Amino acid sequence: MRKVRLQVRWRRICSADEARRDCTARGERRSTKETGRRARSHRSAQRSCSRRSGASKEENPKKKDPRGSPGRVRVIAVSSCRRPTERINSFVKDLSHSLRNSIVIRRGKMSLRELVDSAVDRGADRLLTVSRRYGGPGAIHLQRLKDGDAHLTYPVIFLRSVRLRREYPIEGRFFAEAVTANDGKIELDLSNPLARFLDLPFLSGGGTFSSFHVARDSSRRLSICLTSPAAVREVGPSFAVHHLSWNLLETEDDEGHES
Repeated sequence: MRKVRLQVRWRRICSADEARRDCTARGERRSTKETGRRARSHRSAQRSCSRRSGASKEENPKKKDPRGSPGRVRVIAVSSCRRPTERINSFVKDLSHSLRNSIVIRRGKMSLRELVDSAVDRGADRLLTVSRRYGGPGAIHLQRLKDGDAHLTYPVIFLRSVRLRREYPIEGRFFAEAVTANDGKIELDLSNPLARFLDLPFLSGGGTFSSFHVARDSSRRLSICLTSPAAVREVGPSFAVHHLSWNLLETEDDEGHES
């Protein structure tokens, strides 16, 4: 009997040792698989990161701004007053569609401070806003964005009337590549700061490109129109200028405008 009990005990000890060895082997295999899985995922992440960085370098090898100096792309934001009419919204959209590297920001109920913050967050360094007067587009304000603040650039362009892009019988989309002007003191006084703000070259002559052309119409009223070819064919949008404001006092004296 004692011999039988010893044999049974020995079998139990052997089976326990075998179970421990099996558990250890399974754990080692599991840890080996986990280590291999982690290594594979790490290598895959490294490959994807290298592919993304390589693609970005190929797509944007040193971005250049329109003036030719290396840096980020210069963006202009176009927006309206807080309670725009349908015609103001259409005019804002037409202006944005006429400019490369421009974005439209729907004003909604945003204050001017919130509008500036939104433009800065979206990478804009300039802000063009259209105010309202008697239910229609009233004035164009040009502002440069620096250190999170808006700095008004003169002149403020007060509008007499606007003509939308859809009101011209010419199909297609045109982008302004320059600012052109007829010979005249007022035309030159307006076209030079406008070209600097829009970051477009000022050219005295026409060409096969598209341009914002500053000239006097048949009634001798100052107007600005998108033309293609430059200074030859009007494609719109366009707007007639009521007057220009060159300082803060003149801007504050104009009543009836809502920004």
